[in-house]
Amino acid sequence: MRESTLLSIQERFKHNYYILVLSIDEVKSDPSSLLDGSFNDKICADIFDLNTYTSWIVRAEEVLGVNQMINIFILEDEILQQSRIDNIIREVIDQKDLKCKTPEIFSSPKQMLDNVSEFGSHQLFFLDIEIKGEEQKGLDIAKEIRSRDPNATIVFVTTHTEFMPVTFKYKVAALDFIDKALDEELFKERVCSAIEYTICKVGSNIAQDSFAIETSMARVQVPFNNILYFETSPMIHKVILHTKDERMEFYGSIADVEKADSRLYRCHRSFVVNPDNIIKIDKESKIALFENGESCLISRMKYRGLLEKLNY
Repeated sequence: MRESTLLSIQERFKHNYYILVLSIDEVKSDPSSLLDGSFNDKICADIFDLNTYTSWIVRAEEVLGVNQMINIFILEDEILQQSRIDNIIREVIDQKDLKCKTPEIFSSPKQMLDNVSEFGSHQLFFLDIEIKGEEQKGLDIAKEIRSRDPNATIVFVTTHTEFMPVTFKYKVAALDFIDKALDEELFKERVCSAIEYTICKVGSNIAQDSFAIETSMARVQVPFNNILYFETSPMIHKVILHTKDERMEFYGSIADVEKADSRLYRCHRSFVVNPDNIIKIDKESKIALFENGESCLISRMKYRGLLEKLNY
C-alpha cells in the first residue's frame, strides 16, 4: 500500500469517517463489508500491527452502531400482557444475541415519558392504544414521542385493530400494528422483526453521517445535515436542538455540544450552529438565518470566525 494512501486513511479515521482497509490496494467507504467477514485478515495483519487493526475494527463497529444498545420501552396496563410482551422480547434477545437493554415496562404514559432521557434511532417503543384510566391514549403518546424524537421506532400492540386506519391521521409513522390475538409464534415473529429493524436502522442512520452526543443524562443521535442550531434552554442544564423538521430538548450544555463535533460552530454564548445550513447572514443585525425561517444571534467576537467558517 502506498504511504500516501495509508496516511489518508489514518487522517480520515481521525475525523471519524467510515474508512477501512479491505485489501492491499483498495480503500472502500463501506465498513459493513469488514464486519460481515468479507475482508482478508492476513493482508490487513501484514500491513498493520494487530493492535492497530483491532482498534480499527472496534471503531468501525462503533461507527456502524454495532455496539450501541437498543432501548426498549413497553406501555401496557394489563399485568398479563406486560409479562407476555416482556418474556417474548427477552426470549428474542437471548436467542438471537441481540444488543438490547432490558425492556422497561410502564403502565402509565406519564411515567414512561418521564423516564425517556435519550433520543435517536436506538429507541424502540411498544405501545398499547387503550390505557385504562388515562386521558392520553396510546395514539396521543405516540404523537408525543414522535414530536420529541423523530428517529424513534414505534410499534402498536393492541386488541383494537379498528384503530389501524386512525394511526395515519396522527402521522406518527408507526412501524407495525401487532394484534394481541395473534398466535404466539406469529406474535413473536412480529416483535422480533421490529427489534431487528431498529438495530439495522441504528447502523443505517450512523452510516448516513449522524451527529451523536452522550452526556451523563442523555444520548442524542440525529443526521448531521438536519441540524440547524442548538440553543440553551430556559430549563436549567438543558439544551434545545433545532432541526429542519423538529425541535427537541435534552439534558446537556452548549459547551458539551460545541466539543461534540468540529463541524459545528459556537457563534454566541447561547448558540451553536451548523454552518452548512445557514442560508444568509444579516450583517447589520448579526443574525444567522435558516431555510425554515428560524434564526439565531451571532456575537461580535464570533462574527468573523463564522464568516471564515462559511468561506465568506
